[in-house]
Amino acid sequence: MLNLLVAHHAEAVPFIERYRLSKRSGDNHPDYFENASIRLLITGQGEDRSRVSTTRFCQSAPVSRGEGWLNFGLAGSSTFSVGTLTRGYAVTRSGDNNLALAKWPTMPSDQSLPEVLIRSTHDPEQRYLDSGVYDMEAFALYDVLSGHHHQSKFWICKLVSDGPDRPLTNLNKRDLGRLIQKKAQSITVQSDILLRSLNAQIPE
Repeated sequence: MLNLLVAHHAEAVPFIERYRLSKRSGDNHPDYFENASIRLLITGQGEDRSRVSTTRFCQSAPVSRGEGWLNFGLAGSSTFSVGTLTRGYAVTRSGDNNLALAKWPTMPSDQSLPEVLIRSTHDPEQRYLDSGVYDMEAFALYDVLSGHHHQSKFWICKLVSDGPDRPLTNLNKRDLGRLIQKKAQSITVQSDILLRSLNAQIPE
């Protein structure tokens, strides 16, 4: 089983379409989609929302330690150009030098993707001062999964959507949705590889 964690519905669309996921009803997770091999949770934006929704998901969904976890989402960067798909090797909370890096095993994905440090922030990044990529949820997700002993198969994949030459303030939901759709095949190639590594069924 592969559990997909995304912040927004637009980030979920490539997976819903690729794997023909159905919305689950009648429980406490209104943003929960699934099929026989995949569960997808739309966590909401930011550390607080993603932490609460993922904690509730871990507590109530039938999750076992052998399952995989993938966080996909948009990110800002001054290092990589817009449209670059990246894979994380570690995550930290941006601006907090007292926190050690949280690392996880190498993602069994397309090795051509650049490996990056994920810097999680409380607010959308505007300055992009450091290398790597900026997001708002990855550190909280790793923290929650560590507390439930699921961190050993937690992978992260981020699509660069903004940077100094394309600030987030100049973008709207339609722009971001178009970028995701443009890269949809590349995004789901990564989840296909993860599913194979978990010996899970992949729809044709």
